[in-house]
Amino acid sequence: MKKFLTFLVVLLFVAAIGFGVYKGVAHNRAVKEANARMGVSFEDMNEKIASEYGLKSDEKIKNVLLVGTDKRGAESGYGRADAIIIATIDQKNAQLKLTNLIEDCYLEIPGYGENKLSMAYSIGGISLLYETIAMNFGVQLDNYAVLQFNSLVSIIDEIGGVVVELSDFEAAYMQQNYSNSANEVQSGKFIMNGTQALAYVRIKQDAAGEFGRAVRLRKVIKSLYSDLTLKEVNSLKELISNILKDTVTDIDSDDMRTMLASVVALSTEPLKEKTIPEEGMYQSTVMEGQTVYVTDSDKLKEGVTDYIYNPVESSAIADTEAEAE
Repeated sequence: MKKFLTFLVVLLFVAAIGFGVYKGVAHNRAVKEANARMGVSFEDMNEKIASEYGLKSDEKIKNVLLVGTDKRGAESGYGRADAIIIATIDQKNAQLKLTNLIEDCYLEIPGYGENKLSMAYSIGGISLLYETIAMNFGVQLDNYAVLQFNSLVSIIDEIGGVVVELSDFEAAYMQQNYSNSANEVQSGKFIMNGTQALAYVRIKQDAAGEFGRAVRLRKVIKSLYSDLTLKEVNSLKELISNILKDTVTDIDSDDMRTMLASVVALSTEPLKEKTIPEEGMYQSTVMEGQTVYVTDSDKLKEGVTDYIYNPVESSAIADTEAEAE
């Protein structure tokens, strides 16, 4: 059972960024090489920036930055961070937490002025993205993983699809905007294949925008989680192998084993989830034809640090699913 839970939780945490990152990505080898050349280590970075930005930290709380990119194999540079999630292993309060940072947050990027959060990665890779999070969110990050997840299509297909409740709007949007199997959906409870699931979580054309996409991501993750609990350990090993082969991370094998042991110990409790910014932390506006969320740095820091470093009650997580319907 311990090995099963280990594999399951790894898949869950990776899946948390997998859906958000897929936008026709072919390979992320160039991303891997670009970040690897930098030799980025958050442990080294923290010696320089933790005191500079007054970052909050706790020895019993580990934060791992999960980044998904839309990097295409032939492109140079880093690509864009299309999904940014802080995965928190909170041994102090015995909780596992995911904090989904909306990519269209409009905030200060150190040395580059104001722009969308996703642009920090495009400009300076994982180092600048962390420094941007440090400046605006005030939390210390201990490690990172940058990955692409185009293997998710085959994984979902392999387990027979994921069941999600589609609204009339969601079904109609997919029917009208896709020419592949993504247009072969119906409203109501529907078993989606990999292609359909990826198209579903990319929807952000409703009134909820990026927040609606975050809700859809959460729905698919929960369905995937439910399906994976029925899988055998050997099949999970193969799935993980496909996921991790293109991962860029500063977590060494020893730290990974320690981290996974902690995750397994906490995995009996419900996973906590939060999307940032929340209401009151931002004002939405349109810039160059795109909606962005102009944030209040002080409120961001207060909200994120409170969520990550204090115990979270289930009722404290805002239910935004209705906004995505």
